[in-house]
Amino acid sequence: TDRFNLSLSLNIDRGRDVAETDRLHGVPDVLATLRARLRARYYLSDRWTAVLAASQDILGRGRGMELDGWAGYRWPVSEATRVDFGMGMSWGNSQFMRSQYGIPESAAISAGFPAFQPRAGLHRSDIGVDVAHALSRSWVVFGGVHYSQLHGDARRSPMTLRSGGVSATIGIAWRN
Repeated sequence: TDRFNLSLSLNIDRGRDVAETDRLHGVPDVLATLRARLRARYYLSDRWTAVLAASQDILGRGRGMELDGWAGYRWPVSEATRVDFGMGMSWGNSQFMRSQYGIPESAAISAGFPAFQPRAGLHRSDIGVDVAHALSRSWVVFGGVHYSQLHGDARRSPMTLRSGGVSATIGIAWRN
């Protein structure tokens, strides 16, 4: 409908190769997998949007399920420019949390970390702002800044170096 849409997608989750990080030597790799994602978006008004999404490992590689919720506000600055503000939270089931933040007892000694078995729960919150400006009918420049914060067992994991972080994006896109 004009206010609600539902989408299904398949995403490649690359996993984690610990050979790329000396600090994680001895921690098991996280296998790449294919995730099915179901997303529901509801336009509360012209400017407010709410999104709920569920993502599941469909190849049975031990990656589990993650649920995401997001609320956003769009401010149309001009015909060509818009600013989007948003915040969200992510929850993982126990299988997801163990694959991302856990250290099995079998790997604890060789990894030099204590064994850690996280439970299901809220693991991340995000807040951010994105800007897009149409240079022409076909070209758009965009950018954004986001802050993410880990929570609960994700924050307590021995593998976690920082509980929060900032990311920035900038780009140019062509649309037809």
